[in-house]
Amino acid sequence: MMKKNKDIEVLIEETTKNKNGETVTVYEMKIGKKTIGTVEATANNKFEVYYDQELISTVKNLDEGFEEIIRQWNLFQ
Repeated sequence: MMKKNKDIEVLIEETTKNKNGETVTVYEMKIGKKTIGTVEATANNKFEVYYDQELISTVKNLDEGFEEIIRQWNLFQ
């Protein structure tokens, strides 16, 4: 018997933070009330991806960043 996958509600919240004296846009990916990762815009039009508050990669766009977080999340579930 196969286990049915449950739908998981994922929420993206856009916030800002001060990093090295600059205001940076931060996208938080949440499952329920738990933030599972963040994607931060960098000065050179790239995005830094953080999982569990650790920098795991730098990507070209937001979608790649979110995919990277989901990939990490799936590994550890």
